[in-house]
Amino acid sequence: MAPAAGGRGALPLALVGALTVLMVLGVGYLGYRLYTERQTEAAREQAITASRDAARLLFSYDHTTLDEDFRKGLSVTTGQFRDDYSRTTSQVVAGVARQVKAVVVADVVESAVIEAAPDEVTTLVFLNQATTSTQITGRQVDQSRVRMRLVERDGRWLVAEVQAL
Repeated sequence: MAPAAGGRGALPLALVGALTVLMVLGVGYLGYRLYTERQTEAAREQAITASRDAARLLFSYDHTTLDEDFRKGLSVTTGQFRDDYSRTTSQVVAGVARQVKAVVVADVVESAVIEAAPDEVTTLVFLNQATTSTQITGRQVDQSRVRMRLVERDGRWLVAEVQAL
């Protein structure tokens, strides 16, 4: 004799259905997490290289090639930081650099990722800036640490924020 509708046979079938849905959701969630972790790891690798390259461009300049040097720096920036960098280099740095014939060469010593997501990475960059000018005898080396926030825009990692530490 067959079980009546809504009887004992329906309960195990509903339970199996519910467990199947939970398993599919669980596998989907784990797949999403794996995808996100892979994207974040790729972002870490790309952004750390980009932050090192950007630091060299942003913190190096030669009084004889300022316009070109600052254009290169702008090319790796975005957002409000881009505006701030443009304003500072043109209104403050350029005049002083020309006046004292400054040449600053930034050398990245080390860098590390502080935080990472697939489309935003924060790095810590240690750099030495070697400066020559008419204001100093020889070469002066300043050791700096900067926190850089980079964002991915159209396949490129651009600097959105820099904080001196």
